[in-house]
Amino acid sequence: MGFVLTSIQLVAGWVAILVLAFSIASLLYLLCDLAEENVGFTRQFLKHSIQIICAMYLIMGVADPDIPLQKCAIGVACHVAYLPLMRTFPVLQNPLSPVPIIALAATITNHISWFRHFLAAAGTAGGAASATGMLGFFLLFVWMVPLGFFVSMITADECLPMGRTSMSGEKKTGILKRLLDTILQRKDDVVSNVAPGLSKQY
Repeated sequence: MGFVLTSIQLVAGWVAILVLAFSIASLLYLLCDLAEENVGFTRQFLKHSIQIICAMYLIMGVADPDIPLQKCAIGVACHVAYLPLMRTFPVLQNPLSPVPIIALAATITNHISWFRHFLAAAGTAGGAASATGMLGFFLLFVWMVPLGFFVSMITADECLPMGRTSMSGEKKTGILKRLLDTILQRKDDVVSNVAPGLSKQY
């Protein structure tokens, strides 16, 4: 393969990754807006999602002999660990308190557990799952609920009478949206420092 073709493929690959990252960030930003405007619906969605996913884990563990019951039990336990977050939803009282830390640990544990399962299944004849199948499983059974909490939760200082949003008159903003806004603001600052004329134009 020639040097020119290899270089084009390399550049095109990085461009595709950047486009995918921008698309995911845009989708998360949209989900943040939807969650902020529909707190009641988001609460019910997350609650029913936990119930349905736990039921699906139990069904898979009993009905499918290829799926270890231990993995399904871990999945159920990890999703049960998200329930304490519903008590103060959408407010996250203290990010360093035991409840969010346990929820984060549950997400990591569930991800590692199922990743090791699919990795082991890939080494057996006929046990390997397709990349799209694995992505779909992780999206629905591992990432959906914690991602739903992440895009909709707000910190406690947002709800205080003298909080940042109360003083400025702005509406409460989710943790993820504040993070994305900070990144975009810093990007604009860098552009304005490097190319002032370009920042004014756009």
